[in-house]
Amino acid sequence: MYPVAAIIRAITLEKEGRQKDLMKMMSVTESDIGWSWFISYLVFYMITVITATACTSSLYSNSSIGVLFFFWLLTIISAVIIFGMLISSFMTKSTRATMIGLLLFLVGFFFTIAADFETGQSGIIGWLSLHPLTAFSYGIYEIGRLEDAGV
Repeated sequence: MYPVAAIIRAITLEKEGRQKDLMKMMSVTESDIGWSWFISYLVFYMITVITATACTSSLYSNSSIGVLFFFWLLTIISAVIIFGMLISSFMTKSTRATMIGLLLFLVGFFFTIAADFETGQSGIIGWLSLHPLTAFSYGIYEIGRLEDAGV
């Protein structure tokens, strides 16, 4: 929860303080600003990815460390950072953006309850998996199912 709140708050505080406009006046492009946020949080969360990979590689003995690293990299870093950047792009006040972003992030937990992975329709599960927390939950479930099958 804290990483999502930190991303949303930092980016909206930048917009609130009009720092982005100052950087644009100094001829920094929009893509450079976006990539700088993405890479700075990518480096910050790489420690979490490496730790999660080390822990889950001992739990999932049949899984490859590379696959687990890619899974954690994709779900934790890419999905959470991109979700935070998406929410912050629609808001101008940092406090409001943080509260709405956390609420929307928690909604993903209820998506997994609403549509069961085994019995749900694949189209609905596909749409619900666009939410990062739902995709993470379904991914962990699938890794566990494959681990139980011995694959």
